[in-house]
Amino acid sequence: EMSDEFVIRWEVDEISKLTNVYRYSPYEYHFGIPWRFEAGTETSKRTKHIKYFGIYLSCNEESECDLWRCERTATLTLIHWWNTDKNKIHEVFFGISFFIWVRGNSKLFRSENRIPKRIGFVKDDKIIVEARVKVKSVDFIRKRPTIDFSQDTADWDNIALKLEDGTVNVCRRFLMWHSPYFASILSPEQK
Repeated sequence: EMSDEFVIRWEVDEISKLTNVYRYSPYEYHFGIPWRFEAGTETSKRTKHIKYFGIYLSCNEESECDLWRCERTATLTLIHWWNTDKNKIHEVFFGISFFIWVRGNSKLFRSENRIPKRIGFVKDDKIIVEARVKVKSVDFIRKRPTIDFSQDTADWDNIALKLEDGTVNVCRRFLMWHSPYFASILSPEQK
């Protein structure tokens, strides 16, 4: 059981051009998991045909495994450009897993005209969002193994290809399976 916090901050530009095709912040890695924001709008039956501006926090969304869980709480904050006492704060409490990784209930705003400029949250068509995340537990997250083909691994490699910028160690069977050319020159009958 862990209890650690981290902060992610994103300056979202060109918010007047946001659509229902969501824009993403760069990934940040915390606890070995990729985290990022999403920003966009939604007008649908689910929102009763009212345009919503949404900021969401997601983690581990591109995982190859769907049996993971990250229990956390997050405080999403829209930063006021001139007076931080007016920051808009929205707290989200839940565990997230592969099945609910992205949206949950983490919207910051419901607005027919996106964010009103008069309240000081928009400057030069940009907003700043911040998430303070407290991770309680991370379970069943697997990392893909990293294979370094520049080093010889005796259990797998039995061919060394000399290239202009170095050597690549590969498995003969793998080359033969993927390439008819290598199959013709590396097959046991050719020895």
